[in-house]
Amino acid sequence: MIHALDATVLEHAAQHPDRPLYAFDLDRTVSAGEFADLAGRRAATLAALDVGRGDRIAVWAENSLDWLVLLAAAAWRGAALVTLHPGLSTPELTTALARSRPRRLFVARRLRDRDGAATA
Repeated sequence: MIHALDATVLEHAAQHPDRPLYAFDLDRTVSAGEFADLAGRRAATLAALDVGRGDRIAVWAENSLDWLVLLAAAAWRGAALVTLHPGLSTPELTTALARSRPRRLFVARRLRDRDGAATA
């Protein structure tokens, strides 16, 4: 049976809350229960921002725990995540946002050698 990301994460968290789900670097492991909690809180934030089913939200960041949490939270809200490559130039970012028309944009503080918020 094929599961959506949100159902798979919740099922895993319920059955094995302390089992590692993701490892970031060598010092940071996230359990299934912790990930479900983080994603649930992020989904509540998205709800407060009026993000819901059928909306698009964009993320301009490198791969990270925050990125994965946002992906799961978007799925739980029924929203699509538009991923923007962290190496985009300002004109490329402007074009991508104009084409995708996201309801919200989430930007990493640092994007390679740039200040993400100032660039966005």
